[in-house]
Amino acid sequence: MKTIIAAFWDDAAAQRGAEHLRGKIPDDEAKEFRVRVIGDRDAGDDRTRLLSAYHVPEDRAQLYAEIIRRGASVLIAQVPDGRARDLAEDLDNLGSLDVEAAEKRWREAGWSGYDRSALPYTPADSASERTAFERENPAPGDLEVIEEEVRVGKRAVSRGGVRVRTAVVEQPVHETVELREERIDVQREPADERISPAAADATFTEDEFEVTAKGEEVVVGKEARVVERVHVGKSTETRTEDVNETARRRDVKVEKIEQDRDRSTPPRR
Repeated sequence: MKTIIAAFWDDAAAQRGAEHLRGKIPDDEAKEFRVRVIGDRDAGDDRTRLLSAYHVPEDRAQLYAEIIRRGASVLIAQVPDGRARDLAEDLDNLGSLDVEAAEKRWREAGWSGYDRSALPYTPADSASERTAFERENPAPGDLEVIEEEVRVGKRAVSRGGVRVRTAVVEQPVHETVELREERIDVQREPADERISPAAADATFTEDEFEVTAKGEEVVVGKEARVVERVHVGKSTETRTEDVNETARRRDVKVEKIEQDRDRSTPPRR
C-alpha cells in the first residue's frame, strides 16, 4: 500500500475527493484501503499524529499540519501500490493545492516549521492565504487577457489661498487740554460812612443772592471713520500639462510542460 495526500481549501471538495477514491477502489482491495479528511476541527497535536499514522514523513506532516492551521483540509489515503499515481492525478484534477509552491513562499517569508502552539488562522487570514494560493495556481478553466485603459481627466484640488481676519488694535492717545475754572473771592474791608435815616430804613432788609462759579471739564468723544478698504477676489488662468502613464496588459501564454508529480509516499518499514 502507498499513502497519497492532497490539500483542498474547501472541506466539501476534500470530501468529494475521498468519495472519488472510494469509488475507484475495487471491492477486493477495499479491505486495505483507508481514507480520511483532516481539517481545522482536529486538535493541533492530533494533526501530526494522524498524519504519522498514515506513514507520512515528519517534514511532510509538518507541512500539511501547517496548511490545515491556515484553513485548508487535507485528504490522506492508503491505496494499492499500482493505483497511487493515477489516483493522485485524479486529486489534482479535482483541484488539490500545490503545497510545495506554498511551502516555498512561506519559507521565504520566514516560516521554519509547524508550531503546535500557534493559533489557527482567522477567517480573514484564511481568505488571504487562499487568495495567495489561487494566484500561484489558478484553477483550470478560462483565463482572461486583461488590458488597462488609461483615462485622463481632471479634478479640483486646493492650491492654498489667504485667510482674512479682522482684529481690533487699541492705540493709546495722549492729549493736553487746558481747562478754565472760575473761583469766587469774598473780601471784606473796613468802612466808616454815615447814611441818612431814610437810607438806613431802606437798608435794614433781609436780602439773599447767589454767586456761582463755572469751570471746564474734559469731554471725550469718538468717531469711527473708514480709512482703507481691502478687496479679496479670485482670478482664473489656464495651463497645459503633459500626462505620461503606462497601461498594463496581462497576456495568457500557454506552454507544454512535462512533469512527473507523484504525491504518494512509501510506507515505513
